Amino acid sequence: MVLEHAGPLTALRRSARLVRGNWWRVFGIGLLTAIIMSVVSAIIRTPSQVLADALTKNLVHPPVTAVIVSTAGRVLADTITTTAAVGVLVLLYVDLRIRREGLDRALQAAAQDTSADGDNFAAMWAVSGTR
Repeated sequence: MVLEHAGPLTALRRSARLVRGNWWRVFGIGLLTAIIMSVVSAIIRTPSQVLADALTKNLVHPPVTAVIVSTAGRVLADTITTTAAVGVLVLLYVDLRIRREGLDRALQAAAQDTSADGDNFAAMWAVSGTR
């Protein structure tokens, strides 16, 4: 939506066209990414959760410190895993564009064109009919 300046419905149709013929590969990469990010998140959250549990031992209401420690671990884990997952999605999008539309050749030509400014470079991401 952002790179191609497309609305939600246009982006969904575009996604369906890009994924056509590669659905299982895209699904597999997405599933594997979700599994890996879940494991990484659990690894990152565990130390903060253990510390928070130790702070609340034998207490009915958790102290503020335990809530802060637990929340900090959750925020750190979510920040790392969300960033990594989005990186995978962007790489998958670029890979599909390269395989279907020859985006690599367009990027190479734009990189070699010293007269191209930022607007010209950004315009090459747009697909005809999506603007």
